[in-house]
Amino acid sequence: MLFGTDGIRGEVSNSTVDDEDAVSQLIEQRYISTRLMRLVGEALSRIVEIGSNVIIGWDNRPDNPDLVSSLTTGLHLGGCTVTHGGVCATPALHNALLETKSALGCMITASHNPVTDSGIKVFDSSGFKTSPELEREISELVIQLAAEEREVDLIHQQELSEPDSHFNADLAHQELLVVRIAEFSGLFSSPAHIELVVDSSKGAASNWLASFLKQYGITATEVSVNAKALNDNCGAGELSPSDSWTWAEAANSEHVLINSLTQRPTGEIIAAALDGDGDRCLLIQSTETGCRVVDGDEMADHILRSAKGDWHLAASIESDLTLMSSLDRLRAKVDFSQTAVGDRWLSQALRDSSCNVLGVEDSGHLVMSAPNPNGGRCLVGDGVASMLIVLCAMSCKERVEPFE
Repeated sequence: MLFGTDGIRGEVSNSTVDDEDAVSQLIEQRYISTRLMRLVGEALSRIVEIGSNVIIGWDNRPDNPDLVSSLTTGLHLGGCTVTHGGVCATPALHNALLETKSALGCMITASHNPVTDSGIKVFDSSGFKTSPELEREISELVIQLAAEEREVDLIHQQELSEPDSHFNADLAHQELLVVRIAEFSGLFSSPAHIELVVDSSKGAASNWLASFLKQYGITATEVSVNAKALNDNCGAGELSPSDSWTWAEAANSEHVLINSLTQRPTGEIIAAALDGDGDRCLLIQSTETGCRVVDGDEMADHILRSAKGDWHLAASIESDLTLMSSLDRLRAKVDFSQTAVGDRWLSQALRDSSCNVLGVEDSGHLVMSAPNPNGGRCLVGDGVASMLIVLCAMSCKERVEPFE
């Protein structure tokens, strides 16, 4: 099995290897290579119809352009057309997949892993992550292709590595967020005009998130531009749900977000951190002596404390049991499902629900309903959207007590 809990990922190796060695390196040492990515592209082309379009997005890792080119080559060898979505967050790739009506979406990322790592997440035409059954099929195809004695015509390699079309996934994501914040404001309230330090982990949102928030009266400062690289002492990936600091400890922290924070009134939300590929978020709240992480469970509780009507809450087995056992204090009627670890299982638990839905992991993954560009709704984990809905929910005047 080549896939882990969330796609394929590993340290990028630039050594020249043949097909079988590329597969062995992944299985035995968790190394990712361009040769492996070409094989993955060929395998993916065999699980869709010939001529199907596949869209690729990627985060800002130094080896990703080469991996994208190799994946594109493999997809072309299998008869697919390819659209490049550019540098973007995973939720941006998800939206672009639906908007372009592609058969598959591939996000080249290793999420919160160091910038020396990379990998791939695969989404089906409906925007759901691959199932374990499909991942086994893809893995078997990759291993089978690597073992075959075959001639791969790469005379036109440069041409094969180029996309058939381009789509600005990052811009389309920003346009979608305008729609989503209007939905959140209608469901709860407009976000309060607060001061917020934001840390986009030097990912795609670091170029626009602060200015985007300012349109809604939030005075925001982006700090991850000062980081050395993606996920390097920045972002949610370097934070734990249980982390807290005194102000003195925060000032001496190596994390660019934490050491930038200054004393604020107790209880205020003062910062937000995304992970490297932008699909999850953790908030920072001031305390009497310093500051602390507001984890995914508490973010979900902030939403539910302002909610009305019927809701379906899905939470992983790692979530706080107190949240689940105290749902009767809420004004909303909340049905509850428990899932395995991984945001794909949250989506599976919620996909048939017709009411308001919310999936949560304490790591900051929140899965919510979003507009589908083709009509109807879809499910997606989006770090920026998670931050926005919590801020909108916290602005409501009538709220029930938090869980303890």
